[in-house]
Amino acid sequence: MESLEALPEDVAKTLDGGLTMCTVIFIPTCGGCRLGMNRDELRTRAKGTFPAPRIVDGLSVLGPREPSGGSWICANAAAAAFALLNWHPIASDKTKDPQNAVSRGTIVEAASGCRHPSAVETMLSRQPLPRLRPFRLLGIFSVGKALLEWRWDGRELSRLDCAWEPRLWASSRLDEKTAQQTRQAVFQSALSAKDVGSLRWLRSLHRTHLPEKGPFSICMHRKEAATISYTETEINGGRLRIWHRNGPPCASENSSGHKDQASPRSQEREIQLEPGSSPFSAVHHSQGFQRFDGALTRLSFASAFSPL
Repeated sequence: MESLEALPEDVAKTLDGGLTMCTVIFIPTCGGCRLGMNRDELRTRAKGTFPAPRIVDGLSVLGPREPSGGSWICANAAAAAFALLNWHPIASDKTKDPQNAVSRGTIVEAASGCRHPSAVETMLSRQPLPRLRPFRLLGIFSVGKALLEWRWDGRELSRLDCAWEPRLWASSRLDEKTAQQTRQAVFQSALSAKDVGSLRWLRSLHRTHLPEKGPFSICMHRKEAATISYTETEINGGRLRIWHRNGPPCASENSSGHKDQASPRSQEREIQLEPGSSPFSAVHHSQGFQRFDGALTRLSFASAFSPL
């Protein structure tokens, strides 16, 4: 797992200049889980590259990437997925902008080869966290049904253990509290739909402009920024599938995705999971999956980093 300091400074600044807002939706399924992510950015932001299989620490990984490096969402053949959201209220209220800042966009790359939560924490312990602006790293481990959120507030690293159940996260530089509340209300209402959890349901939710088209709708639109891509991850039985579409989800003519699959704007890739990585394999109770739903744990190794 490569240190974040390895990227050139100009690349790191470019990567961290965006990631203004995002929405992530997690849905557990009978065969594993589904994860959808809207990436909200300045309209001038460069498009991400389509997901292509790559090897990280001997593990097959899929996910879109920045043209210059880094990523915001990925999954691997060990049935683990990761997504990154910036933590804007914390950034404005608790911390000063770090000197010689390292890009948050490379955190997902560093985590992409991790099989277990314990490996993520080992990776984070090796990163120069005081040089990173606040973020939330989501870790979804289908083997063991562990849903975790690592939080860096600029001073301390903690881990939130979440229940394995439908969940939405929102990030907004404009007003994160309002964005979370507005999108959460739409999400909660959608949970009563007959087709809840289906691919059609997930895609329709990421395309929605409820309660009104604007900065707080899940498919976000502002004059200078908008949802610029949608990435869908599905872990089902023995396979991992990622579908990535550049452009706002609401521009898709077919919410099922079938017509849009041939478009140069979108691409789907699939890989097989490693033996023993099925969400229902006997490895469920292996080391690294101890968790306490709803618990917030402070990780003491954060204090070991050198000050700026």
